[in-house]
Amino acid sequence: MTDDVQIEVTLPQGDSDAPRRIKRPGSSLVAFTSSKDRSLDLVAPSPGWNLAGRPVVYLLIQPTHDATRPIVYVGETEHLEQRLLKHRRTKNWSEIIVFSQEDLFDKACCRYLEYRAHWKINHTDRAELLNSKAPELSLLERGRRGPAETTLKAMGLLLSFIKYPLFERLSDIERRQRHAANSGPQFFTPGRRDVPTFELAPAGARGSATGGPGGIAGDFVVYAPSEVASSEQANCSEKTAFLRWMLENESVLQRTDSSLSFTTNHAFASQELAREFVLGGPNGPKWTSANTGQTVEAWLNANPHPNRPSDDGN
Repeated sequence: MTDDVQIEVTLPQGDSDAPRRIKRPGSSLVAFTSSKDRSLDLVAPSPGWNLAGRPVVYLLIQPTHDATRPIVYVGETEHLEQRLLKHRRTKNWSEIIVFSQEDLFDKACCRYLEYRAHWKINHTDRAELLNSKAPELSLLERGRRGPAETTLKAMGLLLSFIKYPLFERLSDIERRQRHAANSGPQFFTPGRRDVPTFELAPAGARGSATGGPGGIAGDFVVYAPSEVASSEQANCSEKTAFLRWMLENESVLQRTDSSLSFTTNHAFASQELAREFVLGGPNGPKWTSANTGQTVEAWLNANPHPNRPSDDGN
């Protein structure tokens, strides 16, 4: 049981070391979990078990000394056996969790869910991501996003049952404790004299280049409760339109009768993307310091970014 939700766990032939099959009754989403040593059993010819040739989304997991923050790699493939053989040679991991859903998963859906799972884990801060770069955003057709998002929630439920609540947001207390204990590089934060706050008038949005509170990594952080144009311009890019939909779906944005605003500070991969996102299109004013009148472009040219991990593009 997980929060009074029934979960079925199947162990083939009573082999306690074999991969496990985990699902909710009535759901077509199935999770398989295996140790690295037995992972090739997932593609062995066994009825109802063989994942060879199926489109799947998977997570490689390596526990760390901090049991609450494992190292995780997120991927998708239609060729699990070849991918497993490669990962067994090149990556350090001890457990794999594979998701399969025959009535939904194809290449496009798996790429979308790979991106969304990576985004979830990156923004909950419950794991250290091993991916050298974020998965490329795959824009699933609008009619398929609802079922895919339902599957994403079900993936999170099964992960929590397996004792990896990777999609669950940290509480404010947990987040402060984690950042206080973080021994990694500290990024620019608002309030420092050498990092001005930029505004986007008349949108009523405020943000900062090269980082934000709590060590947020990203080229530009927009601060809550900055307001966002409630409608998109006709020439708003498809990617920006999707990001607006996604962040509202994730409650990063909150819609009222007359406005749309950020509920939390959010890091974007570039100030240009943050600007288009806030304005609803590429046209309009630039991010400008209210104190000096300097644009963010001019400030960035004079203040090169320090080396640090980049955000995932949204």
